[in-house]
Amino acid sequence: MARSDRVRLGVCPEVTFATDPSASGSLYLPMPADDAPLFQWDQQLEPDNYSTGRVRHQGEHMSSNGSTVPFSMPMMGLSAAATDLAPTPVANDYQDTILDSAFSLSTNMVGEGIAASGSSTSIVVQDVANLAADDMVLVNHATRGEWRYVTSISTVTANTTPVMSVIPSAVRDVNGYKAWRYNENNGGPTLAAYQEVDGVGYMHLGGKPTALKIAAESGKEARYQGSLMFDRKSRLGSLKASFPAGVAFTNPTIRFTLSEIFWGTTAIPVKKIEIDFRLKTVPVLSSDALNGRGTMEVHNADPRITIEPAFTSSLEDDFEIGTTRNLLIAFGSGNLTGGRVSTVCFFAFSAQIKKVQLLKDGGYLRQQIILDVVDPGIRTGSTAYRYWSLCRA
Repeated sequence: MARSDRVRLGVCPEVTFATDPSASGSLYLPMPADDAPLFQWDQQLEPDNYSTGRVRHQGEHMSSNGSTVPFSMPMMGLSAAATDLAPTPVANDYQDTILDSAFSLSTNMVGEGIAASGSSTSIVVQDVANLAADDMVLVNHATRGEWRYVTSISTVTANTTPVMSVIPSAVRDVNGYKAWRYNENNGGPTLAAYQEVDGVGYMHLGGKPTALKIAAESGKEARYQGSLMFDRKSRLGSLKASFPAGVAFTNPTIRFTLSEIFWGTTAIPVKKIEIDFRLKTVPVLSSDALNGRGTMEVHNADPRITIEPAFTSSLEDDFEIGTTRNLLIAFGSGNLTGGRVSTVCFFAFSAQIKKVQLLKDGGYLRQQIILDVVDPGIRTGSTAYRYWSLCRA
């Protein structure tokens, strides 16, 4: 009899490495990952190298356990907008949980009302500003939102770049968001994952993301793609009774439309984009642990961005002379609809073009541009500019 490939998957941050944080399953956050993500066995085999006096292959014994769970899931914004009336971003969902593990715990940036004064390059908030230089700001207009970079701030006035399409209105808000920023040797939690495969329960413990990308194509939904590597895997004798069943995901997925991309202060339309965070995930070896791994850490995230813009010789000029510029990439329009703004932004203070390739797109000429985020240096004193930020609203 053929078996069904029905798969349910949920994740939960661990309190203690490789220890199930929710025996009942109630704390696990279901993931709407598609394509029925089946895990891969990472069981290690160690050869028995003794001689038997016969020229035959010897058996091996089972050594370190483990598993890898690939995933591909639609990018979603927060389930509720953080506004002046409800300024704090909502509690973590499954996407926040994975990003926390990859990049360390997010910073909550609160929503705030906008005062009447301001300009296309400055925002005046109603109360004491919670923003600082190097922060991103999401300005909500009547029909869309715009992500901008804060260059400097004085009391309640934030100076921003690039130029906004309209002057901020006093009846609108600066929306709050969750921000992940570059950290060396991040302190984000390890993950547990619970998976049901055709009615059989599996536990994956002591996990970290080993790969994470954002991919989008014009007119289609943006997606996260990646994999989670776990220290150990086990098959349960019974299912977790309180694992959320039949969850309806109400968040709209983010479409790659009305999505601004700025190279410096110049807007460039693109057909496709990929942000590969190039995670460096390291098992921390320890002889007193079950599988020889004491924990798992993401030591680095070094983004590489590939875009396909319309042909422009100015990008070739920047490549030839090694120019570095700000890079701002917004996913989704950021329009406040149904209590949500549903937008994500990636910002690098300094990026550099590493490769340019001409492309044929039917009868249209494009380029494939590969950029790396590079060290922007010191802002002031011993304080460095932020390397990069990922913001979710």
